[in-house]
Amino acid sequence: MKKPEDQDREIEGVERFEQLQELGRGAVGIVHLVKDKYTGVQFAMKTMNLDNLTDKEKRSALDEVEFLRVITGPTIIKFIESFNNSKLYIIMELADGGSLSDLIQKHRLIGKKFTTD
Repeated sequence: MKKPEDQDREIEGVERFEQLQELGRGAVGIVHLVKDKYTGVQFAMKTMNLDNLTDKEKRSALDEVEFLRVITGPTIIKFIESFNNSKLYIIMELADGGSLSDLIQKHRLIGKKFTTD
C-alpha cells in the first residue's frame, strides 16, 4: 500500500501545478503564477489554447517551446518543462520583478533610462 506522500509524487503533467493567480495576458495566451503541488516551488505557467490558433500560429508556439528548451544565459528566463494537449502549457522560472514590458513602462513613467550594465 502506498503512503500518502508517495501518492503526491504520482501527480503528473499540468495537474502537478496549482494555479495561484493570473500574472498577465497576451494575444494568444495567459500567464499564471503556479505552485508545484509536490515541492511547493513557484513558477510561471504560460497557457495557450491551440484549438483557436491557425496552423502557422501553432507551429510558432511549438517553435517557442523548442527555442526556450535550448537557450540559456544569466539574463534568460529558464525553461522548466512543457505539456501539450488541446492546450500548450509552458512552465518557466518565475521572474519576481515582473515582465520586461512592466519594467520598461515603470522606467518611462519616471523618465529613467536603462543602463547597459
